[in-house]
Amino acid sequence: QDALYALNPDGSKRWRFEGAGEFDSAPAVGSDGTAYVGDDARRLVAIDPAGQVRFSFTSGGPVRSAPALRADGTVIFGAFDGVLYALRPDGTLAWSFTTADSIQSSPLVDADGAVLFGSRDNRLYALSPDGSLRWSVVLEEDIDGTPTLGPDGTIYVGSDDRCLHAFR
Repeated sequence: QDALYALNPDGSKRWRFEGAGEFDSAPAVGSDGTAYVGDDARRLVAIDPAGQVRFSFTSGGPVRSAPALRADGTVIFGAFDGVLYALRPDGTLAWSFTTADSIQSSPLVDADGAVLFGSRDNRLYALSPDGSLRWSVVLEEDIDGTPTLGPDGTIYVGSDDRCLHAFR
């Protein structure tokens, strides 16, 4: 939990990166091979294919959700400060969206760049590509899981109420 490894196709170690805090989520890997991962030290770190830090962005809380990547290179992730962050490819803040509680849900980015994610404030959120609120819906309990889209556009998400919810 304190290191991120990159492996070669034959399974041998390419590089090892030690973070300032534990890594509690899976990394996202961009088309250029850059790995994006959050840690408990409140950072989202971009690590290039050679294992060097491309940039590091400090959020207001631990980052335990896996980031999502948009086709334009925007990196989107939630943190335990209740904020969903969108970073430009150079690591600067493009926009942020604040919820009423922490975010552990990994965001889902659709083909148009819109973002779906859950929060521990019991809401499922849908944001426009610019980070503005499209809609939200309140469920009975926290939403820590990642939403998914069905082939017909149905949104599926689990909640701490032990139910799978479907929205059209």
